[in-house]
Amino acid sequence: MATISGEHYTTVMNERAELQKKLDAAADDNEFMTSHYTRMLRACEETYERATNANIILERQTQRAAIKTKKEALKAKKKADKK
Repeated sequence: MATISGEHYTTVMNERAELQKKLDAAADDNEFMTSHYTRMLRACEETYERATNANIILERQTQRAAIKTKKEALKAKKKADKK
């Protein structure tokens, strides 16, 4: 899986919002553009879902790393206290 940063996630989220606005604007105006933006938004939704899942995985990895560091520090402290 590709890695994602907060900046990438925000970019995908903003592009999705922009497409939704364009779709809303074209809804009453032009059938072709409405279907065009609908297709683009559908593809963007898939990307947004992948970005959301990647962001959740990244957050979990960060939390696990922090917990591991704390555990190692506690083990080192206990070991130092025993001596």
